[in-house]
Amino acid sequence: MWQEIAHISPSRLRGFLSYGYGGKAFHRHYKTFARLLPQAAKHILSRYAGDSRRIWNGPKDIHRVKKRLDEIPPIGPALANMAVLHLARNDGLLGGKKTRKQLDVEPVVHVRRVFFRTGLVRKGASLEDVVNVARQLAPDFPASMDALP
Repeated sequence: MWQEIAHISPSRLRGFLSYGYGGKAFHRHYKTFARLLPQAAKHILSRYAGDSRRIWNGPKDIHRVKKRLDEIPPIGPALANMAVLHLARNDGLLGGKKTRKQLDVEPVVHVRRVFFRTGLVRKGASLEDVVNVARQLAPDFPASMDALP
């Protein structure tokens, strides 16, 4: 699959992403994904021999897996954080429930806004500030501050 994506023409991929899901776009940013998905495919092919499971199946270190995910072009820190949460909480990987203390809140704009409005952080607080407050409020499972436990 990654080999196919890495070499598909940008216009064909853009067309597929804009109309491939029952005539609807797969994502509202399909143009950006059409540009970045081949880069992600090449990254997975070169670093993980085309098997994306190698990103998380080897190491049990959550921070290392987050870093690996974050290195993939369309994935940023927020999506990497969400993926690690899903892998640990829903799939029992990376140590499963034992790793809850290491699973951080995803400091997206909505979480930051709620933290600000409730007085937990100051206006313009950094992502790190939000994560640190969540760690203080829920030390056993910081990610529970924005995700269903």
